[in-house]
Amino acid sequence: MSRPADPDEAFADRYREFMVRTLDGFEFFGVDPRGVPRRHSFERGYVALTLNQRDLGDDATVTAGARADQALRNHRRALVRGVAGSGKSTLLRWLGANIDEPATVPVLLELGRYADGQPPDLAEAVAAPLRPRMPAGWMHRMLAGGRVLLLLDGLEEVRPRERSHLEQWVEHHLAVYPDTRCVVTTRPSVVAEQWWADRGFQRFDLLPMSRHSIDKYVHGWHEMARDDHPEGSDARESLHHTERRLLATLSNRPALRGMSANPLLCGLLCALHMDRGEHLPENRKQVYDAALDLLLSRWPAMRRQYLRTGTPETHIPTEDVALSKEEQEKLLQRLAFWLVTNLEPVLTPEDAKDRMPSFMSGLRSEDEDPERVLRYLAHESGLLRELPSRSLEFLHRTFRDHLAAKEVVDEAYFGLMLDNADKPHWHDVVVMAGAHARPTERQRILLTLLERGKADHEHREALYLLAAAILEQATVLPADSQHVRNRVTEAMAELIPPRTPGAADQLAAAGEFVLDLLPGPGGLTAWQSALVVRAAARIAAQWNPPGAVEKILQFTANPSTGVINELLEPWGRLGDYEKYARDVLSEIDFRRFTVDLQNGRRIEHIGHLRTITNLVLRNDMRDLTPLADLPELRRLTLRDNMMTTLDPLTRSASLRVLVLDRCSSLADARPVDLSPLAGIPGLRRLVISGITSKVDLASLAGVRLDSLALRGSVALPAGLHVRHLTLSSAARRMKLAGVHGIRSIILDWAPDDDELAMLAGLPDLRRLVLWRVPPNTPAPELPGVNVTMSFHPAGGALTG
Repeated sequence: MSRPADPDEAFADRYREFMVRTLDGFEFFGVDPRGVPRRHSFERGYVALTLNQRDLGDDATVTAGARADQALRNHRRALVRGVAGSGKSTLLRWLGANIDEPATVPVLLELGRYADGQPPDLAEAVAAPLRPRMPAGWMHRMLAGGRVLLLLDGLEEVRPRERSHLEQWVEHHLAVYPDTRCVVTTRPSVVAEQWWADRGFQRFDLLPMSRHSIDKYVHGWHEMARDDHPEGSDARESLHHTERRLLATLSNRPALRGMSANPLLCGLLCALHMDRGEHLPENRKQVYDAALDLLLSRWPAMRRQYLRTGTPETHIPTEDVALSKEEQEKLLQRLAFWLVTNLEPVLTPEDAKDRMPSFMSGLRSEDEDPERVLRYLAHESGLLRELPSRSLEFLHRTFRDHLAAKEVVDEAYFGLMLDNADKPHWHDVVVMAGAHARPTERQRILLTLLERGKADHEHREALYLLAAAILEQATVLPADSQHVRNRVTEAMAELIPPRTPGAADQLAAAGEFVLDLLPGPGGLTAWQSALVVRAAARIAAQWNPPGAVEKILQFTANPSTGVINELLEPWGRLGDYEKYARDVLSEIDFRRFTVDLQNGRRIEHIGHLRTITNLVLRNDMRDLTPLADLPELRRLTLRDNMMTTLDPLTRSASLRVLVLDRCSSLADARPVDLSPLAGIPGLRRLVISGITSKVDLASLAGVRLDSLALRGSVALPAGLHVRHLTLSSAARRMKLAGVHGIRSIILDWAPDDDELAMLAGLPDLRRLVLWRVPPNTPAPELPGVNVTMSFHPAGGALTG
């Protein structure tokens, strides 16, 4: 008779299945030809985003960032910063839907939905349909066991006066349940990050998409659009041409290429290109204006056309409300402005009842039923989303801020806006209002920001940067206003060199004129140099102005870790992959660093980085041939790699150490083919860890290795020569008699009598190390063998 399943585990399985189904979905903006938003599985076209860890100090590893799940893998607490539209919310959904630890249960909380900054008890966060079957105390036991992945989205949406409540809530939970994994997202420069850093949260920047990722995103968007048309149809073929034309346009127009590195803007550009062809906007304001026209005019027409010609069983909700585009836009502007002014993330049914009459005042349709008007906006505008609570929120906060800024300009609410310009949740509204304003109004905004900044030391940097951002978005000022431009430039000079990564990013966003203000490396600290390079590299990636590469090259002579990280990060965003590698990265001496890279397009041109000695490659690097062009490569780590062949490594004469970590064969049924390793002339050390496919070492018979480390059960072939052998407990009972020359062995378990007898039979064994064995483990006796023991059960991974 079988034992009944453990109630906690049975519910954990049910909960995980429910959450994966719930979280597994993202939206390609505007991909549906009817203008109807729909969710797509992450397996269909999602582009995994890249994170760069901050505060690394002078660590010996330099990197262009790692895929988000891999970057976060070894951190229990993380604060992820990303600008508007960079994909923060979707990233958390992706993490929750793709948990790599089967025992973990994800909990996603959208912080903006808690008006008092106080999230609920986590047991109440379990979806209502599941709660009746949840064992009493289940969530507490999951938390106590360190099995919860807590995903907190939108820290910037919590009111500043309520943020202390959230911080108390987080501190309490992590004090009671210290093993809880927690990832928090926020916009830059909105919250006091130091509070989180002091509590062990590692800080990460969500990086813009590389050209490789942009290409993948554009292809995925158009692939989804093609799904709506039968194979071989004209419409399907037309979308292939549309995709190719858009990629060519992005390649040739730097301003658009810079915008397309943001996932939201990339989706907008795809939708606008399909609708308008080559006539694409040149800046963010124009993109959002064009998107509003698409959402409020073009898509409703598409839906009406589809309803007339679509299949009878298809139902798209509609409301019979006669609202012009101008009326819709005004209603949405008033709603957006009210949300920003009151720092409300959603319009609740109660607030809607109180506010709608004033929102509709002065409209030709002000006698319409407010409830029906709201339903119409939610279903027809494409800008609002109705929540299960019947509250309404904007599809994306960027649209809300854009519309609120239009309302500021339309109703001349400049005084109110400028009084609040120092408050982070108004920053994007201020920039957009400056872009929407007429030239004389824009000049007034700029001068007020500069005067306020001069008098307000605490907020000077933010206010000056807002002025610069406005000037970058809008090029027209009144006649005889050169003094205003000069004052903005003078204000920028006061902020250089930048003090923080966020300040460097905002300086770069101010425009290419900042490049001339950035100093050379003379007299700068390593930290200041890294931030100057960060700003220069982002200006180059956005506009590629004359002199950008020359400015960057000044910092390549004797760079710190931070400078190299900032030089590597834009590789693939600044024009051509090969040109950047040849002109910039080839000037760096990488000998004292471990270089950690992903993205196969970079590896194609890695031969220009000729001084690399220690290289880590992540993810699917299908072709390792370019590594033969690295004359000094001594150590190579392949991590999370689905390998096709290791044959190209036989041409790497300098390679001495190879690490295969969490790799697999392309077809899991086949063993990872290690036979090429016998042809690497200088290979002396091999580490195999976390291999998900079978591994066959038979081809290494006769190979002589100084060191072999194995984590997993792998048969050792007779005739293998190894001086130093490291084994994990998964390799217990492994036969060692046929291996020659073993001088030392490291084990992470205490051998039993049979294993000791086998060890005693190794004629050359001189040293045995027992690593991380339980305290009070008796020391084994082996004649002629020096036995060392380490009692650290919480120690690091055994890698040899």
